Amino acid sequence: MQATGLAPPRKSNLGELAIQEAMNDFALIDPPPTGVFLFEDHKIARTSFLLPAQCRKVSTRAFLIFLEQKAWLESAAEVERKAILNGRNFSS
Repeated sequence: MQATGLAPPRKSNLGELAIQEAMNDFALIDPPPTGVFLFEDHKIARTSFLLPAQCRKVSTRAFLIFLEQKAWLESAAEVERKAILNGRNFSS
């Protein structure tokens, strides 16, 4: 195998970097589009991203509750339970 001198691709925090890049893009578009950034990880909620005024961060749990309130989803708790059983970690 031949050494290329290139650093191995970065794998940690790629989701966070992609979200920040998307938010930056939203902030630079004129007129600014409306965006909703759905997150599941509590680390995203605490992160101080540049958040354009017309954009919102929404947790998976809050989105599921919204869907249930609109009667578009039978049970937010059941979806969350199934996700947890399948290895997902919901923020508290």
